[in-house]
Order: sequence, then structure tokens, then C-alpha cells
Amino acid sequence: MLDEGGPSKSTLATISGVGFMAIVLFFYFFMWEPSYSEVYPTMFILIILSALTVVFYLLDDISFMYHFALTREDPEDFKSKVKKASNFMAGLMGMTLVGLNIIVYTQFGDKVSIRILIITLLTLFSVFLLVYSMFMGED
Repeated sequence: MLDEGGPSKSTLATISGVGFMAIVLFFYFFMWEPSYSEVYPTMFILIILSALTVVFYLLDDISFMYHFALTREDPEDFKSKVKKASNFMAGLMGMTLVGLNIIVYTQFGDKVSIRILIITLLTLFSVFLLVYSMFMGED
């Protein structure tokens, strides 16, 4: 997936680190209020689900999964099953993310909901770049 003229893996990892730092700073400056303390558990569940969604979505493209598939009797069938299952799990987790964001919106209003949505999107972006830069194989 990496093109010859595209960014290197170290550049992607650096951008991912900046994204993780942005999550921490955003949380510290915009979510560290006593009135938001009751939404913290939901926010941490959203962060974990965001990370897992990206990992499951990229599971069929990760290089060690490809090498594991080669050890099987029918590697192409195994890879197609892994792709279907991982995309299904990513879809379920994505729907859960949307549902939890809607619940936060209805319970806490748009001020908190938009902030949590920003944290969720930053997590998705940062984890994608981290997984992509660390585990994707060179073709």
C-alpha cells in the first residue's frame, strides 16, 4: 500500500505520535472538568473500541497475518475468511462507536458529544497510522 513516492514508515509513525499527543492535550485542556467526570468511562470505552476497530479492519493486510496464512493448507481460503471476519468485526465495532456517540449526544448534549467525537476520530486516525507504519509488509 505504500507507494515509492509516498511517506516513509517513520514519517507515518511520527504523525501517529503527534495524533496521540493531540488526544492527551485535547483531553487535558477540554475534558478535564468536574462536570465531565461522569462521561469518562464512556469516553475510554470509545477510545478502546476505536483502536480495536482499526486493528480489525487492517487485520487481513497486516504482514504477520499473511505469513501465518502461508502455513495453512489453503492460504487463499484462509485469507478470505480472515478478511470477511475482520471486516465484519470492524463493522460491528464501528456501529457501536456511532451508537455510543449518539447516546452521549442524547445524555450530555452537543458540547460534550462533539469533544468526544473529536477524541474518537483522533484515535481512529492515530491508531490507523501506527498499525500501518509498524505492521504493514513491504510488497
